[in-house]
Amino acid sequence: MDADRGLRRGSRNLRCQLSNPQTSGQPMRNRLPELRHKQGLSQEKLADMLGVSRQTIISIEKGRFDPSLPLAFQIAATFGLRIEDIFTPTEL
Repeated sequence: MDADRGLRRGSRNLRCQLSNPQTSGQPMRNRLPELRHKQGLSQEKLADMLGVSRQTIISIEKGRFDPSLPLAFQIAATFGLRIEDIFTPTEL
């Protein structure tokens, strides 16, 4: 039963873990902290709105993980922006 709970809890971060910049190329730069602060959102509140963990938001903000495409679309919609207004490659 504990294993099942761990799987459910761990699956919240699966979207980001699959696109780890360490294994899939250069990490993306993002404006997530700036946009989040502008809206007065805590990492926890944004995580709740997106259905992910606070650690997922922290990892995205610090460039440890790039979000999956569906999560990137969801983040963009939350701020009323396009994905490319939030996420940009480190090198073009």
